[in-house]
Amino acid sequence: MPELPEVQALSEVIAEQFAGQWIARAELGSLSALKTYDPPIDVLGDATLLGTGRRGSS
Repeated sequence: MPELPEVQALSEVIAEQFAGQWIARAELGSLSALKTYDPPIDVLGDATLLGTGRRGSS
């Protein structure tokens, strides 16, 4: 499991580089990457990335 600073840094990099970009499709690299994900990953296809964030407790 990534440490909190690594998750925050990744979130910031993704937001800086990809916010406002259109998502053609999304694929799951590993089932363990999404333990509980709602809505399902296929709703990301044909969407626009508005920003990023993280959830969880420290």
